[in-house]
Amino acid sequence: MEFKKGLIDKQLQGQLSSVFQTFDTDKKDALTLPQFQTYLYAIGMEFLNKQYSEQVLQVLFEGKENKRVTFNSFFMFLESNSIHEYTPEQFDKDMNIFDEDRNGVAVIEDINRVLENYSELSEDERQRFVKICCLGSKLTPEQ
Repeated sequence: MEFKKGLIDKQLQGQLSSVFQTFDTDKKDALTLPQFQTYLYAIGMEFLNKQYSEQVLQVLFEGKENKRVTFNSFFMFLESNSIHEYTPEQFDKDMNIFDEDRNGVAVIEDINRVLENYSELSEDERQRFVKICCLGSKLTPEQ
């Protein structure tokens, strides 16, 4: 595995794009605001909905809730507003948080424990987060 500092690497970009396409249920190569908000939740960037919703609406949706955002627009926004650092040290630090039994794997129980202890999400929000991650676009509104 290649570790590097700097902007989001191609592998992560591909993963983010694949998940984006999963939430593009009407196959328009762009997400509506509600689809985009669910997408952010699924990829662990719910903070953009909570702390930067006005900036996201203005920049990505041109201030209009009925507009759509493409993956390329989102990715350029993300690239210009963040730095991705993925180093062996960061990986070890993350695993120290998630991998409680030190077996080298972060299973769903580990993720639930971390969400419970370190996030501000309610129990319902945590359960919904896990469902979205596991089911993606197969998630029905009732779930």
